[in-house]
Amino acid sequence: MPDLVTHVVAGYGLQRAVWPRLSPWFLAGAVLPDVITRPFTILWPGSYWWTMPLHTPVGLLLVCAAIGFLRGRRSVFLNLGGGALLHSFLDLFQAHLAGSYYLFFPFSWRSVEVDLMWPETSLYLLPLWVVLGIWLGIRELRGRRVVAEPRTD
Repeated sequence: MPDLVTHVVAGYGLQRAVWPRLSPWFLAGAVLPDVITRPFTILWPGSYWWTMPLHTPVGLLLVCAAIGFLRGRRSVFLNLGGGALLHSFLDLFQAHLAGSYYLFFPFSWRSVEVDLMWPETSLYLLPLWVVLGIWLGIRELRGRRVVAEPRTD
C-alpha cells in the first residue's frame, strides 16, 4: 500500500483541485481501508481472510454506508466513499509477491494489480509528500486569513 501520508496528500490534493471546500470526511476515507484492516492483520496475521473483504469496494461501500447512516448525513457517506475509492485506486498500482487486491469480491476471486511499484517505493517519496502536504496546508491557511480579513473601503 502507499503509506498513509501518500493517501492523505493525494486525497487533499484531489479534493482541493475538484471542490473548493475541504471535507475531513474525504481525508478520513482516504485512509479508512488501512485503518480498519491493518491493525488486525498485524496483531493477528491469521485474520487476513476476515479483514480482506473490508479492503474491497463492496466492503468499503458497506462500511462507508454504516458510518454515513450513523452520522445521519449523505455527504458523510459520499465523502468517505470518495476517499476510500481514491485509496483503492492508488493501491492498484502496487506489485505484490503473493496475492493482490480483490476488486470484484464477492463476485470474483480474481486479483487485480497494475504492478507499477513495490509497496516500499512510496516510502522513498515520503519526504516529498510531507513537504507537499505542509506547503498545501500553509497555502490553505494563508488563503483563509485573506478571505477572513475585513475590507477597508
